[in-house]
Parts: sequence; C-alpha cells; structure tokens
Amino acid sequence: MAQKGNPAPAQRTIKVPGGGFASRHPRLVRYTLIVFLLVMLVAGGWGFWKWRSLYAGMPKLPEVADLWSVKREAAIEFIDRDGNTLDVRGPRYGRATSVNQLPEYVPQAFIAAEDKRFYEHDGA
Repeated sequence: MAQKGNPAPAQRTIKVPGGGFASRHPRLVRYTLIVFLLVMLVAGGWGFWKWRSLYAGMPKLPEVADLWSVKREAAIEFIDRDGNTLDVRGPRYGRATSVNQLPEYVPQAFIAAEDKRFYEHDGA
C-alpha cells in the first residue's frame, strides 16, 4: 500500500498479441473479405464468359492422324449442267517425294527463300 507522502507506482499496460485491427473491428474485416470474394467471383465469371465467347466461334481442330493423311485433289473435274461429275483428268499435284530424292540445291533454295537466317538462330 502506498504511504501518504509517496505516490502510487504507475501501472504498466501489457500488450497482448492479437489485439490488433482485426480483433478491434471484426465486422469490418468480415465485410471487407466478403466484398473481396464477391468481386473476385464476378471477375472470374466475367473472364470465363469472355474466354468462352472468344473461342466458341473458332473452328474445331482436326485430329492429329488426319493431319498426316494426304488428300490430293484432281486437277480438272468435268461437271454437267446438273452438277454431276462427268470425268476427272490429271493430278493437281505431283507425286510425293522425300528430301533425299531431291537435288541438293532444292532444299537449300527453299530454306533461302523462306528464312535467310535459318542456320543462324534456334528457330524463334
């Protein structure tokens, strides 16, 4: 007990962990979190809708096996008045050949025409 002439000792306040903003304003934190989640949900839904609308009109890609099959059209197709095919003459394209069967200058000429820096870069 303090005596008459001596002042009482000052009491110290002890800081307790977890006594910050969130514990003082739980309702504000909760509503802020709910609003944030709703905004994210709306933004995600809008992004999904935009993605679907952009890619919905695109044509479907063919199967990989179909890409390797060679379908060559004929050069001349004779058709009557009704649209019926009378005859087909000659191939539109030449026979398929491998690079090894071509003269050495043909692949080099193709590369020179397509990409001047073909041998100098990594492909990009």
